[in-house]
Amino acid sequence: MLKNEFKKLVLDTISQHAEITKILISTPLFTLADLLSASPKLINSVDLMEVFAHTAIQIKKKYNVAPKLPALPLNTTIDEVVEYLFEKTKLKLEVTL
Repeated sequence: MLKNEFKKLVLDTISQHAEITKILISTPLFTLADLLSASPKLINSVDLMEVFAHTAIQIKKKYNVAPKLPALPLNTTIDEVVEYLFEKTKLKLEVTL
């Protein structure tokens, strides 16, 4: 599993479901709170969890592994979210191999 390919999948999915540009969420230090305030679609943390659920579905489709959905504070950066999902997915892939 290539990390750049994985990151692209996660960022594409988040940007699509949050209805904001991938460029915006790719900026350094862009947080989950920033995502909530920038997105015309997301209103609260429940909406944010739906984005994570859609992202997990895409990861499952591509890698046949479902990562545990994160419960992260709103000051978590998108880069940290990607890293979290990557590590959880990689760990599950290693266990299943």
